[in-house]
This record gives sequence, structure tokens and C-alpha cells, in this order.
Amino acid sequence: MPTEGYRTTWADGHVVLVPDDEQRLTTWMHANLRLTWFRGEDPEQHEQILIDSLEPPLNVKHAKPGAALTIVKAAKAAYKASAGPRPTEA
Repeated sequence: MPTEGYRTTWADGHVVLVPDDEQRLTTWMHANLRLTWFRGEDPEQHEQILIDSLEPPLNVKHAKPGAALTIVKAAKAAYKASAGPRPTEA
């Protein structure tokens, strides 16, 4: 986030990008990312196979311990902290 200058705020109890930066990220994703899917009776049976073979770095739940997981967890914590203290309910 610091390298791209993204700004965050709280919305509905979650940290989110401010609208201008959300649009900037969306534009980048449309230009640089690809997505595909398939329909299946039991998608969970395929999930672990895909995770094991592709090793997606942002999948903290199923990630293997190591340097990448440590970096991703630190980045997620920094993202959450970037919006400042969580607002209290009035």
C-alpha cells in the first residue's frame, strides 16, 4: 500500500480503500489479473488440490508456514491498522 499510495477508511466495520483508490485498484486488476472457474457437484474436493498446486500467496487459511505467510500476515495487519482505530458505535 505505501508504494501505491492507497488510502483506507472504515466502512460497515471493515477496513476498505477510499472510493478513488478502490477504482484505481479495480482498473489495475482488470488490466493485469485473470479469473476462471468451473461448475462442479462438490467444489471443496477440488479446492485443496488447486491450493496445493498453485500455492496462492494470499490464501492465509491454507498457506504453508514460511516467509511468504509471515509477509502476507504482516501486510494484512498493516492494512487493517492503516485506517486508524476502529470507530465506536454511537
